[in-house]
Amino acid sequence: MNIRTGRWIIGGLAGAVAGLVVASPALAAPSNTIATFTRDASSYTSPTAVSTAIDDFEAGDQIEAICFVNAVYDGGSDVWLRIANANGGGWVSRAVLDVAPLAPC
Repeated sequence: MNIRTGRWIIGGLAGAVAGLVVASPALAAPSNTIATFTRDASSYTSPTAVSTAIDDFEAGDQIEAICFVNAVYDGGSDVWLRIANANGGGWVSRAVLDVAPLAPC
C-alpha cells in the first residue's frame, strides 16, 4: 500500500464514521411536543403537587412538553412532564395532559 492509497482508506473510514454519527437518531436532539390539558390543572416547581404552584391552566390550554420523569403519583399517573411556557416552565402531571410519547429527561 502506498501513502496515497492509505490516505484514501483512512479518509473514507473517517467519512463513514462521521456520517453514522450525524445520521444516528439516538444522538439527535429531542424534539418538544405540544400537550393539551384535559382538565384544569397547575404546573409546579418540582414533579410533585406538594411543591410550589407556578401557573394555572384550563382544559384545552396547550403547552410545550419537553421530556418526562417518573416521580410522585398524582391523580392517575406517576409520570410528570417538564414544560416550557412564558413563565419559564415547570412540571405537570401526565394525568392531566393529552400528549404524544416523549423522551425521558
